[in-house]
Amino acid sequence: MSDVSAESPKPFFIALLILGGTLCFAILFVLIDILLAMDSPSSGAVGGFLAAMGVGQYLAGKRSAPLPRKTKWLAAGWYTLLTLALGAGLLALDAALNPELSELASLSAGLLLVIAGIAVVLSLPLTYAGLLVGEKAAARFAAKRA
Repeated sequence: MSDVSAESPKPFFIALLILGGTLCFAILFVLIDILLAMDSPSSGAVGGFLAAMGVGQYLAGKRSAPLPRKTKWLAAGWYTLLTLALGAGLLALDAALNPELSELASLSAGLLLVIAGIAVVLSLPLTYAGLLVGEKAAARFAAKRA
């Protein structure tokens, strides 16, 4: 029997929501970096966690029940794959537009695989934890309201 219930949203849809939130946070962090003239190196991880937390809170509050565990893990996996695809696409676009200035040209394929592997190892549990924290926040909010 499948752990993904019929009334729970599809993991790919959840991943798209998290990716959209992450992109919104990325734009916000870039604007803050420009306005404050400072660099925030871990803003991508923070933005991803906050987006997952917001999506988890929204979906748990809307459904009045937590998402199934399998759905959360599948959504975290889809989000990680979508993020890696977006990053690879942006690196390829950078290499195509500026071949002599591209950072991609100086990296070997093995190093790129190691970087992608580390990104997967860090992104999966971070996204899952963000969904869990958001669900718990929605449950606390619902308990206060009742």
